[in-house]
Amino acid sequence: MLLRNLLLAFGVAAILAGAAVAAYLGLGGARPRPEAAAASVRAAVLVVARPVASGALLRQDDLAWREIEGPAPAGALARGAASDVQFVGAAARRDLAAGQLFTADSVIAPGERGFLAAVLAPGRRAVTIPVDLAQSAAGLVLPDDRVDLILVQDAGEGRSMAQTVLRDVRVVAVDRSFERPPAGAADAPAAPIPPQAGPTAGEPRTVTFELTERDAQRLFVARQLGRVELSLRAFAAGEEPQAAGPVRASDLSPTAPAAPAAPAGRTRRAAPPPKPVENPAPAPVRILRGPGSSRSS
Repeated sequence: MLLRNLLLAFGVAAILAGAAVAAYLGLGGARPRPEAAAASVRAAVLVVARPVASGALLRQDDLAWREIEGPAPAGALARGAASDVQFVGAAARRDLAAGQLFTADSVIAPGERGFLAAVLAPGRRAVTIPVDLAQSAAGLVLPDDRVDLILVQDAGEGRSMAQTVLRDVRVVAVDRSFERPPAGAADAPAAPIPPQAGPTAGEPRTVTFELTERDAQRLFVARQLGRVELSLRAFAAGEEPQAAGPVRASDLSPTAPAAPAAPAGRTRRAAPPPKPVENPAPAPVRILRGPGSSRSS
């Protein structure tokens, strides 16, 4: 009887131990594995939305947010730690392909060292000249506009002459601004210009152009010869008739005869009057009358 009770007790104990082990294993199997927990993490990172050329200034629609599986890679800009508008106006250090991960070292922000050099196209130079309100088209010449540069100089005796020295030049910056103002800023009413002689707060003082080395030399020489004016070009590209030469003040007079202008740097000389033709003296005539006789007349 005692032996049967002992066996029964051991059986109950074994059943209880098995149930405990099964419960423990069941709770452990319900816990997520580390790999599964890592796979459920998602992050939104900043990527390039469309191709951006080296030196181009970034716009807001050049960047976009993209969700990825797992944590953000090293160097990535995650949502919350960065904003897509903080890089607007920065210059791309290199060509950026659509869809690639955007990093902070992909651009140079305005004001950083080397920003102007990054904005220029390969082989180009940045040349800055001082301007006033009239030269800058009343402040309407903006970065990325295309202009012609016209030299106006004194031709002497109260006469003036104008000639286009550079065509289709890109404006890189106006003063220290490399960006065009927002679209709504142009619709705002312009503040009246005070009548004082000095420059006003909103008046451009300098304009920076992107030029080749040869064109930069031409601009420097033109500024020594006279006043350089800016002529804003249309956005639409098209052929236009080119002037045959410089325009002089006499060409603009209503009483001046219409005559083609001479090429720049050359002066037409009047043809010398014809010289009178002199009749040469008659040559002597010899008359032969026979052997050994002659007579001249």
